[in-house]
Amino acid sequence: MALTSSVFSILVLSGDPDLQSHFKHAFKDASVTAAKYASTLPKDVTRRTFDAVIVEVKPGSSGGAAAIPTNIDHTHTLVITGSRAVLKRASKFMQVMARQNAAGAS
Repeated sequence: MALTSSVFSILVLSGDPDLQSHFKHAFKDASVTAAKYASTLPKDVTRRTFDAVIVEVKPGSSGGAAAIPTNIDHTHTLVITGSRAVLKRASKFMQVMARQNAAGAS
């Protein structure tokens, strides 16, 4: 039987240090891993599971799906892609989810 953690785990893929800092600050009680690209993540991180993956998409890019690490199970992970502004707004929604996750684990 696999052990599950009550700590909300978030992967932020963004080259914007302000956006990375925003998620770390907004989710102080969560485990937040931030990197510019999925390809720069250490191997041990690419084997972990995440509750949410946040991918910043720049205007004119082809989308964030290719940026998501291959180990991410899309059936069990919230994946949000968008511009910096969209992701900052989405963090409020995610805070509600994290609180519900923590309450359910109690």
